[in-house]
Amino acid sequence: MSDYFKQHTVPACYLREFIDLNRNSSEVHFVNFKHAKANKLKIESKGPNSKIFWKANYYSQNNNLDRHIIEKKYLSFYENDYHSLIKRLKQKILDNKSKALIIKWIIHSKERNPAYRNAATNHFREYIKPLDEIEGEENKQLALKMIELTSSMAKLNQIESIAGLNNSVNRNEFAKFLWGRKWELLVAPEEYPFISNDDPGFIFEHDQDYLPAENRFISSSLFQNNEKALCYVFTPIYCIRNRPVYEHDIQRNELSCWEEFLKEEIEIIKLDREQIKKINIGVFKTKGKLIISNSKDALQEILNEKY
Repeated sequence: MSDYFKQHTVPACYLREFIDLNRNSSEVHFVNFKHAKANKLKIESKGPNSKIFWKANYYSQNNNLDRHIIEKKYLSFYENDYHSLIKRLKQKILDNKSKALIIKWIIHSKERNPAYRNAATNHFREYIKPLDEIEGEENKQLALKMIELTSSMAKLNQIESIAGLNNSVNRNEFAKFLWGRKWELLVAPEEYPFISNDDPGFIFEHDQDYLPAENRFISSSLFQNNEKALCYVFTPIYCIRNRPVYEHDIQRNELSCWEEFLKEEIEIIKLDREQIKKINIGVFKTKGKLIISNSKDALQEILNEKY
């Protein structure tokens, strides 16, 4: 990022994977749900460096040096790992190193997302009484200052997470949790791609095909240990699914012990159109304000449905 004031909440390297399907332009197609009414939603196209994808000074404190350190040392470090991971997925190198890169990227992208900061802000504000329950103008003014302070605290917490300066138990436990489950690389054909959103990755209650079950639990909040399956769209072609291990998984592969199962490479599964549609619906349901794609047709199909 050449301008240190412009900081992507969805990494630019991730957005570039969703540039127009036919490479007719260098733009990403998206739908912005933030203020639009249902009958006025439209598909727009802009480059990855468009303002819709970044916020000024979002990860910075008060000086140029701070901006430089955060962006060059930490954000760029993870983005280099992302490039390595995508190369490995395309080459079908699906070993434990790829699993480690996947876990690192999923955690990083969630920790740098605005939803992560919003959750921290709400957590800090739980300790402040509602204003209508506070007596006295002086006490109300103090509460307002505390509310303002929670935003700064949440921002600092997020920066420390990105830089790895806080020892997050949730992060470590989540990494261990993912490692011991079933790993699958879901593959879509170019003509019917996965879509993504501005808060990639979601957990869900699954159907018999381990895809999002209709009208069942689904959430973009990943940092919890449970029996839900997880999907993370990495590119229009590749989506990682991480799900619970069942007895038939081990029997089918004739593995004699759990240790051998953990050494398994990520299994490749090609999906058909209806299966891809279920994942795209999951992406739509767990968006922040944007859904993105390299295909206008894929976005239009979502808009045509009434979810």
